Amino acid sequence: MAMEPKKPHDPEFLGGWRITGRLGEGGFGTVFIAEKGARKAAIKVVRDASVTDTNGSDRFHLEIAALQKLTDPFIAGVIDSDLDAEVPWFATEFINGPTLEEKVKYEGTLEERQWFNLAANIFHALKTTHLAGVVHKDVKPSNIILGETGNKLIDFGIAHISGLTRKVNIGDFEGSLPYSSPESSTGKSLPGMDVFSAAVTLAFAGLGRTIWKSNSELQMSRSINEDEPDLEGLSDLQQTFLKPLLNKNISDRPSSDQAYETCLRILQKLEGTRDDVDLRSWKRATKRIRKSNPAIKVGTAGIFLLALASISFYFNSHSSTSSNREVKISPSAIPTTSIQASKVTTPSPVGTGKIKASTSQECENEYLGKGPNVLTLCLSSANAGDKTSIYYIGRSYYDNQNYKEAEKWFLRGAIKQDLNSTRYLIETYTQEANTTERDRWTKICADTSYGATDTSPIKDIAYCKMMEGLILTRAGATKQSILYLTDAADLGNGDAATYLGIYYRDLDDKVNALKWLTRASELGNNNGINALIGYAMKIGDDALTMKWLLVSANSGNQVNMGVLAEEYYFKKDSVSAKKWATKGFSFGDITSTFILGAVTYDVGQQDQGKSLLIKAANKGNIEAIRMLGNIYRINEKNYTEAAVWYEKLASRNDFTGTAIYSSLLFLLGKDQDSCTYNDKVLSLGNQAKANGTYDATTMDTFMSSAQTTSDSYCSKLYKK
Repeated sequence: MAMEPKKPHDPEFLGGWRITGRLGEGGFGTVFIAEKGARKAAIKVVRDASVTDTNGSDRFHLEIAALQKLTDPFIAGVIDSDLDAEVPWFATEFINGPTLEEKVKYEGTLEERQWFNLAANIFHALKTTHLAGVVHKDVKPSNIILGETGNKLIDFGIAHISGLTRKVNIGDFEGSLPYSSPESSTGKSLPGMDVFSAAVTLAFAGLGRTIWKSNSELQMSRSINEDEPDLEGLSDLQQTFLKPLLNKNISDRPSSDQAYETCLRILQKLEGTRDDVDLRSWKRATKRIRKSNPAIKVGTAGIFLLALASISFYFNSHSSTSSNREVKISPSAIPTTSIQASKVTTPSPVGTGKIKASTSQECENEYLGKGPNVLTLCLSSANAGDKTSIYYIGRSYYDNQNYKEAEKWFLRGAIKQDLNSTRYLIETYTQEANTTERDRWTKICADTSYGATDTSPIKDIAYCKMMEGLILTRAGATKQSILYLTDAADLGNGDAATYLGIYYRDLDDKVNALKWLTRASELGNNNGINALIGYAMKIGDDALTMKWLLVSANSGNQVNMGVLAEEYYFKKDSVSAKKWATKGFSFGDITSTFILGAVTYDVGQQDQGKSLLIKAANKGNIEAIRMLGNIYRINEKNYTEAAVWYEKLASRNDFTGTAIYSSLLFLLGKDQDSCTYNDKVLSLGNQAKANGTYDATTMDTFMSSAQTTSDSYCSKLYKK
């Protein structure tokens, strides 16, 4: 994505992030690129006029609410936010790469294996999205970025969140017409809509054109609803894969989960690790929906995933490629020599990360002291061949974003087999989008035989091996990539260990998933810690969950303070719950606000407790809204006030909240409104049955009651 310069009125800082440029501007806000130390982020800011505009504000809060529920290596996750600021903002991991739309436009379509790599990434992201009760609703090429750490799905601004989002009226259109599904104007928000849009997006990736008749919007809309897609130009295997996903009948489309699993099998065939793939059942597209793991509490998992949503490796990159079984831009971008990634034995005491002292003390002091005269004081010793002085000059240019000059000096150092310079030469080529040279030097660095010395720190060797692993992953060479990533993790690279843990987690390999996520956590990798917490919750390991939640909260993770407080609250440990909720509340964490309000109310400070609950509820916390409704309905018998809060649940399509709201309306004498919401209960229940989220234990009673009310009362009293 192209960066634009800042404008005069743009902020200098947001929440400690230094604004360095613009990534785009839309109807409701601006997206900036920002830095905090060595980390980069894309910061979305609500336009001033949109703060008071209901539609703009709702979309902004909806997007962050959706991202807070998601954790996936192929979704750009939230890493920071301040929704209480005068102008609210949130930051996601920065992905310095082109969109799929830009890639196809400027570099051409994807060959078959690259295409299936991309398909696997997209459906992995959608699998995670749908299991969390979220429907993206705007999957299209411009909302997929091809970045160094993976293809990332972005822009959840019009997403539907089960139990939160308002209902879309029949006839309302949301999405982008060329990639929309036949159901886009029906008022529905179902996972199958994303599946259809992803299939159209993939067709574009392979063809570079629309698959519908498109002389006008009306013709395109009719074509989407009536015509067979024009897939001519794709391989037989691609067409076989896409056709079930493009079924006009949403109930006949495979799920995102099924699509992802089929992609993996096809990739294994293309990689030669399996002989054939039987796609007969896929062609029949018999739908089998997998339910999410019941071991995960919806409230807890939804909140904690804010921290885990990003697998943000510490390097920020620019590439026309992607990773994690992903797209490579051209065959020349990947070394053609055979890959032999042998295990690396950690060398002796040298190579601990220190840089060998320069032969020029003045050069050394000037660089380490961040002085302005590095170039002057280091030039003589650098020209005399001092590797460290060469590195310091390169770093001086690099830090000032003069990548052309930095490249010249780092190349001199790399040729002299200095790994400090080699590592930053790779970073420089990344910034310059020179993927061919970047990949060539990554291979040299990862397979280096000159090893770790005082000018070749272990951390740089680990970095190069991680990079080579990602490059090979992107090229579809999964077996070789895992060897390099394993070397990197063994040498102490926490990002590589995190990647391995998530890789094995997705393969349902519990032993290796726990091994590598624990390794990443012990290395202090925050993403690894959050991934381990999430996995421990999934497999029901309460002790492991609490152990690392405590580590994370004690290290200052504000979101996990709230998660920890919630865990203690559900365990009826009010003292610990209040302790961590108070800490999280001091940082403005909404889950902490809810728990603090709940604990305060429970101990008898009802007014103060309700005040905190109202604050959390007004920020969108569903559990706070639900608790307030219960307090007024059950404890205080104030049905009028209870209806206010249950109406909020009903407006978010919360099944139980809608059922109770219908009953309250009846008690308040609003019979016709009660029947309207009674019909909505039946509609929500039937939708849940259709998309596989129906829970008979909690929903059967309400559905039975709603059907009886409809048959015996509403249908007779309010016949059309």
